[in-house]
Amino acid sequence: MLTLIIGAAFGADGDFTYEGAVSVGADLTDTIGLNPIEAEVDLEAFTGILYARADLDVHIDVLGDYRDSGKPGLAAPLGPEWAMLQVGKKQYVRLGITNPAVGYEDWDPWVNDLPTTSILFSAASPGRNLGAEAGMLTESGADVFLWGGYDLEWGYPMAGVGVAYDGESFGTWSGVVAQPGATNENDGSKGTYATFDSFEFYPAEQLYVVVDGGGGLLTGKAFYGAQVMLIGFPEKKIGLTFRAEYAHGDDDVFNQFGETYPTMTAGLGVRLRPSPYFRADLEGKAQQVDGTFGPLIHAQLTLMGP
Repeated sequence: MLTLIIGAAFGADGDFTYEGAVSVGADLTDTIGLNPIEAEVDLEAFTGILYARADLDVHIDVLGDYRDSGKPGLAAPLGPEWAMLQVGKKQYVRLGITNPAVGYEDWDPWVNDLPTTSILFSAASPGRNLGAEAGMLTESGADVFLWGGYDLEWGYPMAGVGVAYDGESFGTWSGVVAQPGATNENDGSKGTYATFDSFEFYPAEQLYVVVDGGGGLLTGKAFYGAQVMLIGFPEKKIGLTFRAEYAHGDDDVFNQFGETYPTMTAGLGVRLRPSPYFRADLEGKAQQVDGTFGPLIHAQLTLMGP
C-alpha cells in the first residue's frame, strides 16, 4: 500500500484521490460462460514533484471454470496494474510497476469503448513493466518516454520507447518494444521485437475514429494486425462502437500458451452509462476461430465510485 503511506506523509500540502470499481461479464457462443468478477481500487497521491499510484486488482472466479481451474477462487491475472512512485513532472522518472502508454486499450473493460479487447492487445501486446520508466512532456503536450524492466505478463526482461499525445484533432499512443529472451513455447525460437501504433481522430463531436495495429516478431515468429473502430456519441449516456479487426501470426504464435484467439472479428457494441457510478455494455460480433466463423455476444456490468 505504497500510495497510502506516501499520501499520509504528504500531509495538508498534498492531494489524495481514490476510486474503485466492480465488474462482471458473460460470453455467449455455443455455451454461456461467466468471466471472473474484477474488483479494483485505484489510489493516487500528489505533492510537489512526487506522485504515487497503486491500482490494485482482484479477479474472482465464481464458478470455477475459468481457464479450467476446476474450482472457485482467484483467477489470473493477479497483482497491481500500477504500484509506482514518480519523481518530477515535465521530466520524470517512475519506479515500480507501470503500464507504458503504448496501445489504445486498457486492462479494465469499463475504461475501453468495448468490453472485449482486440486480438493484438490480448495475444501480443507488452504487459506491465516491473522496473523503471522515464519521460519528458514536450511543449506540444506529447509525452515521450522509455522504459526497461521485467514484463510481468510475458515473464521476460523488456525495454521500449514510445510517445503519447491527445490533442484537439487526434491522439496517439505508439511505441516499440524489445524482449530478446522471449521464447516460443512450441519450438524454442526467441525474440520479440515489435511496434504497436495507435491513432485516434476526432472528425466530429459525436464521432471518433481509431486506427490501431502492430507487427514485427513475437517470440521469433512474424505477426501483424490492425483494428478500425468507429465510436459514436462518445460522451453521451448511450454510445455505439463498431469494430473490425484482423491479425495474422506465423506458426499459430498467438495460441502458443493454450489460449484460442480469433484471427478476424467484426461487430457492434452498445454502451449505456446513465450515471458516473454505473455502466452496462452489450457487444455482438462475428469472429473467425480456427478457420470457422461464429457469433459471440458479450454483456458487461460495472459499478464505479466514488
